[in-house]
Amino acid sequence: MVETAKRTNSRTPGIGDPYWYEWLVGLGYVVDMLEVGSEIDSVTLQAPGIEGWDDVVVRWSDGRRLHVQAKHSRVGRDFALSDLLGPRTKGASESLLEYLATSWERISPPGEAPCEVQIRTNMCLGRRASGAGDPTLARLYEAMTAAVATAESWADIRLPDDVRDCWITRIVPALSGIPDERRKLEFLRRFEIRSEGDGLDDLADRLCRRLAEVFHVELPNAERMRDSLVAAVRRWVTSARNDERITAERAMEALSLAGEVESESHRLSPPAPFFPGRSETAARLMKAVESNCCKVLFLTGEPGCGKTALVSYLANRREPIIDIRFHAFRPIDPSNPILPVDVGETTKARALWSDLLIQLRRLARGSLVELRIPPCAAALSPDRLRAEVLRVSSAIGEKRGRAVLIAIDGIDHAARAGADTESFLQTLVPPSQLPAGVRFLIAGQPPEAYPAYPLWLRTDQVGLTRFEMPPLVASDAMSLLRDACRDEDDPTLEAMCQVIFRRCAGHTLATVLAVQEAASAKGDVR
Repeated sequence: MVETAKRTNSRTPGIGDPYWYEWLVGLGYVVDMLEVGSEIDSVTLQAPGIEGWDDVVVRWSDGRRLHVQAKHSRVGRDFALSDLLGPRTKGASESLLEYLATSWERISPPGEAPCEVQIRTNMCLGRRASGAGDPTLARLYEAMTAAVATAESWADIRLPDDVRDCWITRIVPALSGIPDERRKLEFLRRFEIRSEGDGLDDLADRLCRRLAEVFHVELPNAERMRDSLVAAVRRWVTSARNDERITAERAMEALSLAGEVESESHRLSPPAPFFPGRSETAARLMKAVESNCCKVLFLTGEPGCGKTALVSYLANRREPIIDIRFHAFRPIDPSNPILPVDVGETTKARALWSDLLIQLRRLARGSLVELRIPPCAAALSPDRLRAEVLRVSSAIGEKRGRAVLIAIDGIDHAARAGADTESFLQTLVPPSQLPAGVRFLIAGQPPEAYPAYPLWLRTDQVGLTRFEMPPLVASDAMSLLRDACRDEDDPTLEAMCQVIFRRCAGHTLATVLAVQEAASAKGDVR
C-alpha cells in the first residue's frame, strides 16, 4: 500500500541526488538483511543486465525477489498521473508504466516465482488531476489496487466510474507488453508505488535509527555504522566490484572493518636477529600451547629480559602460534632516545578487550554473520566486550580444531598505572573460567613485586604454567653484534663481544643497548 509522509521543501539542486536516493533505499534493505531471523539472501544496487527494475534488487532465501525503480525529485513536487502514464523520458514513445510492465515480463518469466516490483519515490503520490477528466494518481492507484486484490481473473476487474475511463484508455494499453491476461493481473498484484516524501537526510536518519534498533546501539554509534555502509557503496556500485550481490557477510565486513580498526601499536616487528639461545624457550612455549592441560601461560622475567621480543617472534613466525596480541606499552627502541610513557589508554580494560574483539574480526572473515560478531565494539561495556572475546575465540578455535592463542604483554605496566585508571588486570580470566578453544599467553615482570596482579596469577593454579625467561648466552651477543656492524670479518668483534657479555651478564636490554653503542662508536650502525 501507499505510504505517505511529509514533503521535502528542499529545492537545492544536486546532480548526484537521484543516485544517492536509490543507494540509500538499497542500504535500508541491507540493514533489514542483518536483522536476526531475516530471510533476505542478498541486495544488489544497480543490477546489471536488467532494464527498468535495476536500481535495487532484493533476493530472499526462498527464491522471492523484489525489484525497485527509484524516482527522485529535487523540486519537492508530487508523483503525478502524467509521470506514470506520460512519456517516460523526453521524446520517448512509451510511458513509464508500459516500459516497466514490459520489463517485468522479461525478468519474471512464466514458470518462475513472480517477482515483486516497486516504484519507490521521495515524492508524495499525486492528489491533483493532471488533466481535465483525469483522476488523481492517488485515487487511481487506490482503486486499482483494491480491484485487482479481489479479482479472480482479468475479466473480474471492476473499477469505479470515476477511474474506469482512465483504466480502459490508458492503463490497459500500457500493459500490452504482457500478452497474457492472467499475467497482466499477476503484474498488477505484484506492482506497488511506495511514496514517502522523504529527502536524502530523512533516509539517512531512518537508516541510522534502523541500525540502532537492529544492533541495540546508541545513535552516535549507529551513525558511525551508517557511515561505514555509505563508504562501502563505492565498492558496491562501481565496475570494480567482483560480485554485485551484497550478502550479509559482505555488509558485516563493511560495518566491522571500516568502522573500527585495530591499533597498529600491537603489530610489533619480529626481533632481528632472533637470539639462537632463545629457540629452546620458544619451542617449550609452543609445546605447552598444544597441551590441553595448559590454558594460561605466564611468561615472566626481569625488566628488559626479552619477553616482548619472544612474543613478537611467536606472532611473526611463518606459521604463527599467536593469533591476536595486545601490548600494554610501547617497547623501548634503542634508536629512539625518548622513552615511551608508561601509563596510557592501553592499560585500561576497555582498550584491551575492544582491541582484541576488533582483531578477532580479522580471524573471522567469512564467518562474521555465523559467529554473530558485534560490529561496534564502542557500544559494549568492558564486561560485555570480554564475554564476546571469549565466546568468539572459543567458536573460532573449535571450528578450526586449534585453540585461539591470545597474547597480553606488559601487565606490569598496568600494575604500575594503579587501580584508579580502570586497569585491565582484574578483568584477566583465570584458567578455570576459560572456555574450550581459548588459550592466553600473559607476559610481565615477576609477580612477587606486584600485588596488583590478580591473585590467581600469583599462586599455583590448575591450567597455569609459568615460564622464566633465560639470560642470553655469548653466541646471542655475537649474533646481535655481527648484525649491527657492517664488517662481519672484523677481528675486533670477538673481543667486543666478550666485554659486552661480561658486563651485561646476559641481560637482553643491556646487551642490545651496549651493542648499539659499540656499533655507533665504530661508525658502523646499520
